[in-house]
Amino acid sequence: MDLQKYINHLFKSIKNKLSEWLSLKEGETILTEDVYRFLHSVKGTSGTLQPANFELLPAKSIRLSA
Repeated sequence: MDLQKYINHLFKSIKNKLSEWLSLKEGETILTEDVYRFLHSVKGTSGTLQPANFELLPAKSIRLSA
């Protein structure tokens, strides 16, 4: 099974969420529940995608910059 499209989607989701959080205005906060949900989702998705495959990815596949 080719997992590359799912791996790409995972990294895109991570990038989008971190970009959203890093662009918050002063005084805006991130709810603890949102951080927990995000980390839980990343952990669950990573487990499904077999983390052993991550070390085989070329560096450009995991680059978080646009």
